[in-house]
Amino acid sequence: MHDTCLFHPSAPGEWTCQHCGASFCEQCVIWKDTGWERGKKPKAFCPSCNQQLQWIGAANLLPPFWERLHRFFVYPFHRRVLLFLVAISAANVLLGHIPVLGLMVRVGTYFVMLRYAYEILKTTAEGDLYPPPLSTEVLVHDLTPVLKQFFLFFLLVVGAFLVASAAGPLVFAYILFILIFIPALLMVLISTNSLIRALNPMIFVPLAWRIGPAYLLMYFFLLLLGAAPGILVQTVVIHLPGFLQPFLSVAAEYYYMFVSFHLIGYVLLQYHLEIGYDVSYEDFRAPDVAHEAVSDREASPIWSEERHADSLIQNGRYDEVLDFLGRRFRAATQPATELCRKYFKLLQMKGTDKETLRVGRHLLPGLLERGERQEARRVFEQCLESDSSFLPDADSLFQIAEIHDEAGEHKRALKLYQRLYQNHPRHGRAVEAIFRMGYILNERLLAPDKARQVLEKVIARYPEDPLRNRIENYLRHSVP
Repeated sequence: MHDTCLFHPSAPGEWTCQHCGASFCEQCVIWKDTGWERGKKPKAFCPSCNQQLQWIGAANLLPPFWERLHRFFVYPFHRRVLLFLVAISAANVLLGHIPVLGLMVRVGTYFVMLRYAYEILKTTAEGDLYPPPLSTEVLVHDLTPVLKQFFLFFLLVVGAFLVASAAGPLVFAYILFILIFIPALLMVLISTNSLIRALNPMIFVPLAWRIGPAYLLMYFFLLLLGAAPGILVQTVVIHLPGFLQPFLSVAAEYYYMFVSFHLIGYVLLQYHLEIGYDVSYEDFRAPDVAHEAVSDREASPIWSEERHADSLIQNGRYDEVLDFLGRRFRAATQPATELCRKYFKLLQMKGTDKETLRVGRHLLPGLLERGERQEARRVFEQCLESDSSFLPDADSLFQIAEIHDEAGEHKRALKLYQRLYQNHPRHGRAVEAIFRMGYILNERLLAPDKARQVLEKVIARYPEDPLRNRIENYLRHSVP
């Protein structure tokens, strides 16, 4: 399996083909619209063999968790999470002192917050790095995950008593073993939703082993996060006004709970390939991972299919790629600029002049619209080499004449403006082209008599044109 894109070695591979073994970035795969109707993302297919691809992007796209630690601490500051945390902490403080009711509130809110922390871990592990929505279904109606977690800890405690009664000194080794592998136990519980599998050391120990040294690093950070609420209270909160201390103490406990569960979920996501945990492309949402290809796909649905051409070129199948691009070019009402660019270059290599000129006429406006003026100039010159009578549209010809004028090639620009006027005399740019001719003759070539002759001729021929007043003013003040 490749870790980088076949066509862009500097880009991480997000999709892999089980048929040919190649990996591709999101821009290079062929996207088919299957699924749009159901509100799902389109399917990705191999540009080489047209087989559906398997997504591996979560593992390759995401930075290691130690490179984004700041994002774990920012995570609970999402608006809905922060408001929820503040509301629950305030309820804990305000109602916690009432006999009986206060105990019920504290226990109830802890269950609710632990349930939401579990949901944070679960959604993060599934590839959604945004906080999960708040709903009664998640927080109250389905407490099964929390109950399973408590039952898991209960069974571990029972196991400690059994070990202590059977072999007293070994209980310390048992406790140390369990403490080290608690995050792995939670990961197995999340990924399998099975208590039996979560308690099986033949499952959770290999899981931690496959994650490798990163597991120990995660464990170290979890120890720090577990100690953080107490340290914060002892060093900062006790110095604040008394009415704030209970609230901030509770809020700190829940804040670091959310951060810890988000961290565990992220590690499970980051190492999902090693662990054997499936992550669906449909569910992947990461605020710190840019998917420019998504917007490219929506803006230019045609070009996404042309990635197939890259594979054909890579394999030297030039006749096939020419046929493929030719069919795409002829089928499009307005062929995409990138399609025209690739097709134009291949046609030049092949020496097909007639089709090259046809594609060049479509390519020039696209290049000029993108601001690729020098590239447009080169394409124009290449078309002229194939056919000296090559004539693009009037707007493109006008802009190419401008490019030559700006480059100091005034005689060349003069000829192009004249050519525009002769071939497109009724076009809106015709009068402006003649005006530019007069300006070049007067200012650049120092031929005021010829300039006056040209400009007076255009006034006589186009008496109603909006540029007439400007041309007359120029004649009066600038031409000797």
